[in-house]
Amino acid sequence: MVLLRHDVRSLHVESFLMSCRVMGRGIETALMNHVKHRLLDGRALDLRARYVPTPKNQPVETFFDDQGFHLCERHDSGEKHYALGRSEVQLRDCDWIRVLSEELAGSR
Repeated sequence: MVLLRHDVRSLHVESFLMSCRVMGRGIETALMNHVKHRLLDGRALDLRARYVPTPKNQPVETFFDDQGFHLCERHDSGEKHYALGRSEVQLRDCDWIRVLSEELAGSR
């Protein structure tokens, strides 16, 4: 599940939640590709995200780096803030998974 928040300038990833049983199988990449499409289809100038270190989050510590985000800020606590501009968006290869949003699934 991904929760997004819009403000005047940016699209923010508020939560990116995934079962550890499915991580590493490409689903996280397919879902992030969908989020990147939302950025490109909307009016926001960039996509913002943050990594908060916890024992359960450790496996995805480099996820935003791997997805092409730029590190904007790093705190002593290990928390990291990221940004990805519209012109920097690159979709990652994950063509074997198709993501349907709730709004699309409801119209079928």
